[in-house]
Amino acid sequence: MPIAISYLRGDISKLNQPWHESRLRSLAGRFGFEYSKTIVFTRTDPDRMSRLLHEANRAEAEAIFTPTLAHLDYPDLDTLLVEAAHLRIHSIITWNPMFTYQLDNREPRPHNLRRIIRRR
Repeated sequence: MPIAISYLRGDISKLNQPWHESRLRSLAGRFGFEYSKTIVFTRTDPDRMSRLLHEANRAEAEAIFTPTLAHLDYPDLDTLLVEAAHLRIHSIITWNPMFTYQLDNREPRPHNLRRIIRRR
């Protein structure tokens, strides 16, 4: 089973942080990933994205789940996807809106979990 981690910015999630963590953990399972851990940084933490990719690589994660792209705080999504792909991280998945971003698929891919869940 592929491994996933979740990432969020504590200063963006604020009081919703426990709910965000729970939601991301649940989504990882629904998408067929083994959930490893949650990484939390704030705007005052230096080199957030480098540290996130390092932690994802250490966990051997193939995907990073995050509430929104705003949590990633990265100026260029394509560059982030290239750096992630070098570490065998294939997907960045957001739940607001529900999209999967991948290097080999420049267009975000929408998901309809309700339909998938009903079929089970």
